[in-house]
Amino acid sequence: MCYVQEKKNITNESLIEDLRNLAVKFKLMEALCNLPTTTNFTISKDRFMFGASICIGIPKHKLTRKNIQQNNASAASARVDVIPSIKGSTHVEMPPGSICGHPWGNCSEATPWEALRGEDCSVELNSLTITLKDLEEKEICYKCNEVAKTMKSMGVAKVVPMHLFP
Repeated sequence: MCYVQEKKNITNESLIEDLRNLAVKFKLMEALCNLPTTTNFTISKDRFMFGASICIGIPKHKLTRKNIQQNNASAASARVDVIPSIKGSTHVEMPPGSICGHPWGNCSEATPWEALRGEDCSVELNSLTITLKDLEEKEICYKCNEVAKTMKSMGVAKVVPMHLFP
């Protein structure tokens, strides 16, 4: 799920409030379908985008926890195949004790970062992720940090974390 719009007299505060409203709407759908665990808001100089972590939607037939995990992993893998900055990061090994159990490409940051990155020059991407369970700010995970480093080394983006409460 993605939403891209040109900025027109919109404040960061109003967009952060939109992110919270989006998260609340996801929570209301909880009984109807499988939900993503996080939602992300990323803003560049002239555009912004919301994204969600991967979670396969309404089941058409009975799904087991294993089937859902396989479907989610397959969708995340498809993101890796088409997003160069993720593909360029997957060689990195997780340090011992690092907690980042989801597959590469699963994060809510993946699509907004790719959609808003620069083409021939680097842009600054201000990024905020919140959990849908408790609507709390979430730090960028280890894998997303690696993707951000790859984007910086590719010369297409510098990711800067935003915070709900500065």
